[in-house]
Amino acid sequence: CDGSMEDPERPGFRIPDGPNSKYVDQDMVWQDVGGIVMKNALKGYNCTVFAYGQSGCGKSYSVVGDSPNLGIIPRTVKALFDVVDGNTDPDVRYHVEIAMVEVYMDEVYDLLEPRKKERQKLNVFNNKGEAGMSRSLREWVCRRCFEDE
Repeated sequence: CDGSMEDPERPGFRIPDGPNSKYVDQDMVWQDVGGIVMKNALKGYNCTVFAYGQSGCGKSYSVVGDSPNLGIIPRTVKALFDVVDGNTDPDVRYHVEIAMVEVYMDEVYDLLEPRKKERQKLNVFNNKGEAGMSRSLREWVCRRCFEDE
């Protein structure tokens, strides 16, 4: 048992199975991390979500999730575009960009680059105290929120 059970009020959603459960549901991750990230993004800050841990510990699940248990990124994007799309002030403009990387076995990969047979790693360098990448990380301008499949 992973410490979770199906939410009786929301079929398909997973929740902790008791007060001592080690399982953290997506609502808890959103409230503790995602909501804070989104509020700071709306203030104009560049924001990063960094998930770290051993293989199989739930990083991808916490960050991306699965339907209907959406993770931090889809929840943040949806909440962000709810604000952007609901803006009625002509003096307020939003510019949303997203980039995603994976660090695996000391290699860095662009997760938004279209998949090829061989993934191209990003070469990270340090030049006089400034970090950078020899091959540019893609930053995508987002004009609308994606729809959950």
